[in-house]
Amino acid sequence: MGRRRGFTLIEMMVVVAVVSIVGSLAVMGFVRWQRHGAVREAGVMMVGDLRELRALAQSGRTDFAGFGPGVRVEQAGLRRVGVNTYEVFVDRDELSDGNELTLRTVELPVHGFPIEVVWPVPEVRFDRSGLLATGTEQRFTVRDTQLSRSVTVLVSLGGKSELLR
Repeated sequence: MGRRRGFTLIEMMVVVAVVSIVGSLAVMGFVRWQRHGAVREAGVMMVGDLRELRALAQSGRTDFAGFGPGVRVEQAGLRRVGVNTYEVFVDRDELSDGNELTLRTVELPVHGFPIEVVWPVPEVRFDRSGLLATGTEQRFTVRDTQLSRSVTVLVSLGGKSELLR
């Protein structure tokens, strides 16, 4: 008998099937990792906005167009607009009466993934001393609406904002 060279068709089909299965598992794991990263990124963005707003509330700035000359920032905060959208605003008084100045609107999802924020209150505000002006500490849940991935954004009564796992 002669020496056998190469592989049989069945051997090639088995190898292709194994490589396909391993490849599809790797792709699914990568997509899950990306989605978790998007949820985390959205939480980090929210914490960054909250820290910026606390500093703005403490600054007492007077240079916002629409406030008028010499009018100081008294409060700053985030307001829920939709399940995946919030506004960043400053206010010249301590009332939620519609005269707030919207600095920007932030819309999630990040990188096209379906992300939502579960809000404990419709808005969160910081006062001139940097303290949370809307009651007790607040916990926002940022989550992927299709997977069970989520992170928590904690805002303490003292005004500190941090990302929890």
